[in-house]
Amino acid sequence: MKLFNYLLTVLFCMAVWACNDHQQMLSQLEELERQNLADSLMTNDSLALSLCDYFDNHGTPNERMRAHYMLARTYTDRGEAPQALEEFMKSIESADTTAADCDFSKLSRVCGQMAQLLFENNLPRNAISVFRDAYHYSSKAGEGAIAVEYYAQQARCYYDLNLPDSCAFIENNAITMFLAYGDTLSANTEKGPVSYLLAKRGDYSKARAYLDSYESQSHLNKQTIEHIENWKLLYYYKGVYYQGISECDSALFYYYKTLNTSQSPNNISLACQGLYETYSMLHKSDSVAKYAVLYASKIDEGMKVSSTAALLSIQHLYDYHSYKSAAESKAIEAMRSKQRNVILALSLVLTLIVSAYVFYRLRKYIRLVKQRIRAKYFSDIHEYSVVKDALREAKGKNAFHEHLAIRAQSNLEDFKKDIENTQNKYSEEDCWGLSDVLQNSFIVMLLRDKAAKGEKPTDQELVEFRNKVSLFLPETLTTLFMKKKGISTKEKYICLFVFARFSPKEICILMGTKSANLSNTRKRLNRKLFGSDGSAKEFDEKILGFSQISHL
Repeated sequence: MKLFNYLLTVLFCMAVWACNDHQQMLSQLEELERQNLADSLMTNDSLALSLCDYFDNHGTPNERMRAHYMLARTYTDRGEAPQALEEFMKSIESADTTAADCDFSKLSRVCGQMAQLLFENNLPRNAISVFRDAYHYSSKAGEGAIAVEYYAQQARCYYDLNLPDSCAFIENNAITMFLAYGDTLSANTEKGPVSYLLAKRGDYSKARAYLDSYESQSHLNKQTIEHIENWKLLYYYKGVYYQGISECDSALFYYYKTLNTSQSPNNISLACQGLYETYSMLHKSDSVAKYAVLYASKIDEGMKVSSTAALLSIQHLYDYHSYKSAAESKAIEAMRSKQRNVILALSLVLTLIVSAYVFYRLRKYIRLVKQRIRAKYFSDIHEYSVVKDALREAKGKNAFHEHLAIRAQSNLEDFKKDIENTQNKYSEEDCWGLSDVLQNSFIVMLLRDKAAKGEKPTDQELVEFRNKVSLFLPETLTTLFMKKKGISTKEKYICLFVFARFSPKEICILMGTKSANLSNTRKRLNRKLFGSDGSAKEFDEKILGFSQISHL
């Protein structure tokens, strides 16, 4: 137990030490980032190298990206472009763009500065693709205004590639985007290079408007013109404009101003080019020759500024990383394809196994069902034989019972004839009629007595009355209103009361209905039972007619 507690203590201490160490490295990384934001010159790469080594093994993707970015900035300040480019690429590769916490804002700045490095080392075509990545990542980070800055940087690359139409297209789109964000100063700043292209195309009125906006309503000011070489191109743009409208004195003034204020070989060579072109228009051959020679010498000087070996080194390094990334993508795709094939093969094998098992179970189930059907068949055959024998026996008994029924029917007919002869023999016919028996029955006399007293019968008495009258109903009348559908219970009782010779008044009392309602009900019954219209009295006569028949 003590050993276990000791191990826990050691592990806890190691975790605390690791946490403190990580926090210390993060603090050093943040200090380097603060120096970078303050534009401090960073020439010592030892700290940045140690940070890269630590975060490559213990950091998150964002921390690895930040560490390699700081090392790239260090190499940039030291003027070691190939090493800086390699670290920029490692920084970009370290970022996990699929993660929800990816620092797209930082990633866009890495891409932007890498693209700037490529452009400064005369690799504009490569710079364009990286500027596009910077624009894409800034947009994902929600930094629309910064994204437009990266988008506009592509125009310089297209200009260096001698693609003025693409350059003008990018610049005009950037102006529109800046205006959409309400950044008028940046939009007017982009109008400077566009004014040069417009002047070259001969659209001088628009070029003049763009030059005015660029000079008075942009980020351009006296301080920037004095200290930043690119801003001194304002004088060159004006010289091109005045040369285009044939105001040679003004053109020479601005070309000389560009020449006298600039220090970069590019600006000086552009000024010399403008001077010899303008002197050519003025037909001053000595000046043309002078500035043509100066222009050629400045171009050679500009070419010497960038070492051919260094340019090739950067180009090859960029291409190497591009091909390496493409190869890694292909390798990943091949691995994924292999995994898909393995999964597909396993799925196929599993499907075959499941299918075989299902087929086996289904075949076994079908065999069992056949056995049950066969057993059921033989059981049904046996039951059929038993039922057949029982039916044959029942038919024999039924034939005997039919014989007895025929004899009983014959005896009944003989009794009926005897009754008719006796009735014909004696004069008082009613005393032999069945109607008297019904009238003298207890239930009929009870109901008549209740009707006389104005009392209603009970449900039991009505049922007894119905059963009694049913004994005296002829078959035809029974079929009519006792078995016919669509006749209500109340209507059946009214028919029975009429048959038993109850008066309408008595029926109204016993059924609890009014005289008019009773009359209407009897009329409806005339239609239902006999299929013809007629009065209530005619209905009673038809029912009583059946009562006369029942005497027989």
